[in-house]
Amino acid sequence: MKLLPFLITALVLPFLVFSQEAEPNDAELEAITEWFHEQSWMIALCSDLPKGISISAQTFRDEEPDWYLVEVREFHTAESGYDPNVSPMVGMFRVSEDRSKILYMDVVAGEFVSVRKFIEDRNLW
Repeated sequence: MKLLPFLITALVLPFLVFSQEAEPNDAELEAITEWFHEQSWMIALCSDLPKGISISAQTFRDEEPDWYLVEVREFHTAESGYDPNVSPMVGMFRVSEDRSKILYMDVVAGEFVSVRKFIEDRNLW
């Protein structure tokens, strides 16, 4: 009977540790999203939009360890003239946990590339 608490701990602890690593808390995701919105090229992207259109980002934990996925979408109001029920994806980005690298999903190439491609393609310098 003295082994029962030890066995329960040994069986449950790995799952608790894994779930903490796999699922970042909301504050962590919000911090990445806020930091992403503060990038100069993201500010330039948001400032050059027609009336009634806004940009929003949502952050998720990536399948790759030490990376986050940031999904950037366009949102429409009725005054924009576009369908408010449609929110086209502007881009999918991968951000390293230490925020030292940002990659952009090049849908034509089918791979993540330097964010410079996104910036250059949209003249966001």
